[in-house]
Amino acid sequence: MYLEIFNEVFLMTSLYILPLFTDWVRDPAIQYEYGWVFVYTMAPLFMINIGFVIMLAVDMCLAKCKKKRVQKMLLAQRE
Repeated sequence: MYLEIFNEVFLMTSLYILPLFTDWVRDPAIQYEYGWVFVYTMAPLFMINIGFVIMLAVDMCLAKCKKKRVQKMLLAQRE
């Protein structure tokens, strides 16, 4: 839930920056600076989402290992 709100806030912020790349801002140097603002806005979004995916992948692997270990123990008890 909180990740969704976080994503929406950062995406809305980036959408407000995008018009600054058009001819509305005539100076290319200022557009370049706004480009870095856009990068600094999007970088935390990407890093947190990638971290979340890695965390879920590790959690799934640990759950599968635990399930296999329990199955082995049950199998050993039956024999």
